[in-house]
Amino acid sequence: MLHNRQREFMHTVLGLVSQPTVPVLMPDIRESAHSVLTPAARMNIYRRNIMTTLRAALGDIYPTTKSIMGPSLFLAAADIFIQQTPSPSGDLNQFGREWPDFFADYLLGSAPVSSHACLHDMARLDWAWHEAFHAAESPSLDLSRLAAVPGDQHASLVFSLHPSVRLIKSAHSLFHIWQTHQPEDSPTHSQSNADNEGDTNQPGDVAMSGDCLMVYRDDADVTLMKLTKAQYGFLNACAQQQVLADAADAAMAADAAQQTHEAFELQSFLIYTVEQNIIVDFTGAVY
Repeated sequence: MLHNRQREFMHTVLGLVSQPTVPVLMPDIRESAHSVLTPAARMNIYRRNIMTTLRAALGDIYPTTKSIMGPSLFLAAADIFIQQTPSPSGDLNQFGREWPDFFADYLLGSAPVSSHACLHDMARLDWAWHEAFHAAESPSLDLSRLAAVPGDQHASLVFSLHPSVRLIKSAHSLFHIWQTHQPEDSPTHSQSNADNEGDTNQPGDVAMSGDCLMVYRDDADVTLMKLTKAQYGFLNACAQQQVLADAADAAMAADAAQQTHEAFELQSFLIYTVEQNIIVDFTGAVY
């Protein structure tokens, strides 16, 4: 009975029923006997407040996607998403997780935005930024601890990434598009490590070679970093808890496939990621 009542209330709030059955509430003692606020009118006020809050939350979580689409088109999609995908959590920070997958289906049936094929990946990037911001803290890895591992054990080490690290691979030039749609006064951070791949994409070439990206947080700052395909291959292998030897092989294979002018430097990149608090731990060493 309670479950049915809760489901009915949720459907009423989200506007999923055209003629909702609203239980008669006791009048507020502060209201006059001639109040025109019927139970249905009160529910409409509550519904508007809820919808306004959820629309704003989606806009805050997916600002780049919203900027590309425009407010009107974004809100039209948001209203459908809110109705079709009620949040299972009371934590507003968890709301919107399903938006990228919903958005991919929405784009297929929405002719006005069919030309923006990169929007699904941009939604993934926006969510990755949101997750990175709210991820747990982690202490840094002491390089002296790594230096103490005997050389014959290095290949079997398994490195762990900071909880905020999110890796995204896209066929589109998300890095440039993302930078283009940031407000002028935005405090966001971005950098590129991919210059040595000969990335010659121009602003209009949104899908020539694609991007490998990493989002992570150090202290309170979230950073978007453009990686080489070798760097992405290495970190992706680490994220999958592969040993160092296999992670290095993944990077070298990406280098060979890309035919870059500069080979992937494992030692320097490993030191860099530790110093930047991207790699924060390792296991597998026997002292």
